[in-house]
Amino acid sequence: MADLGFFSASPSFWIRCNAKERRMTTQSRHFARTITYDELTSGLEAARSEGAIYCRKREDGLLIWNYTNACVYDRMWGPFSLIARGLIIDPARREIVATPFPKFFNLGEQDRVFPDEPFEVFEKLDGSLIVLFHHDGRWQASTRGAFGTPQAVWAEAHMARFDLSALDPETTYLAEAIYPENRIIVSYDEEALVLLSAYDAEGHEPDFAALQSTAERIGWRTAQRYRFASAGEMVTSAEQLPEQEEGYVVRFASGSRLKVKSPAYCRLHAIINRITPLGIWDMFRDGDDLEAVRRSIPEELWGDFDALVGATQSLLDSRLAEVADAAARYERLSNKEIGLMRDEIPPRIFSYLFAYRQNPDLLSDGKAREKLMREIRPTGNVLEGYEPSSALTHIIGDAE
Repeated sequence: MADLGFFSASPSFWIRCNAKERRMTTQSRHFARTITYDELTSGLEAARSEGAIYCRKREDGLLIWNYTNACVYDRMWGPFSLIARGLIIDPARREIVATPFPKFFNLGEQDRVFPDEPFEVFEKLDGSLIVLFHHDGRWQASTRGAFGTPQAVWAEAHMARFDLSALDPETTYLAEAIYPENRIIVSYDEEALVLLSAYDAEGHEPDFAALQSTAERIGWRTAQRYRFASAGEMVTSAEQLPEQEEGYVVRFASGSRLKVKSPAYCRLHAIINRITPLGIWDMFRDGDDLEAVRRSIPEELWGDFDALVGATQSLLDSRLAEVADAAARYERLSNKEIGLMRDEIPPRIFSYLFAYRQNPDLLSDGKAREKLMREIRPTGNVLEGYEPSSALTHIIGDAE
């Protein structure tokens, strides 16, 4: 694996940093380890009261904290919502159990730019983040927002196959779970927990060499590290990646991170994010090529796509059938006679009768089509009888 030099970036141009050391150690600590337990829990509760974060309680009393959808969409980011990304505490012992990565963003998102400091670049894996922590005498796993998820259960079973004596019980390890049943977009040939980083009891991250040594002693691997001549070259490289490669994670000397994703991957993920009642409705309204969309998404999501397309088409067909039936009943009447019956014919039918009598293909009539689509528009992005599959829920959830 190629060694990585140090580089720094200013907002307007890229420069190579004259670093004497070849290893990079982060200079900051995990925020949760820099304050008292009372300050931590007080801050978390305040963020929860604002609706920015929530917690789930396990049977043994452990609490896992995660940010809410409202936090994402309303940009309610602050010191405590940023660290509520799988943070685990033990209220009974007044201890922090696990400190995962604080939330980090895409380049350009939330006005994120490259800080002017050394950084290194790793592959962005397309699996599920696994939080590995030692509690009650054994190594355990969770995902970003919950205990006992399918990915966490898989991770614990996977860990059981290895000698974990190289792991420090006082340290939180972060890994990516990649295996066939957990496919997001990228297909991997391996089944693995790929070590990404760690935070010790003081909140410090190890340098890459130390992390790699730990992984090798277990029999795992780390995320691949890349070498680029400049940050600009790295961004250009990301722009040229195919959709089967997600992109890069950039770690800075301060400990902050950025995601730099390939446009091809982002385009495919944007399509996947439209596999919702409203997203499919939009496709119908805009006249998109539904078969082309279906071919572009992972096979695991075809069931969701087909269910939503079928349900939306049924709603549309039902409305068209109502109008056609009414038109057949009144076909011997003149337009004037039908007009005089306005109070007797339901408005949802009457408003289409004259257009139908001129052209039974209502969907080819711009105004009629627009009105029909408004009538079947899902409320609250919910379609009666449809529940997203676990695969779709997993994909969209892991993207946040």
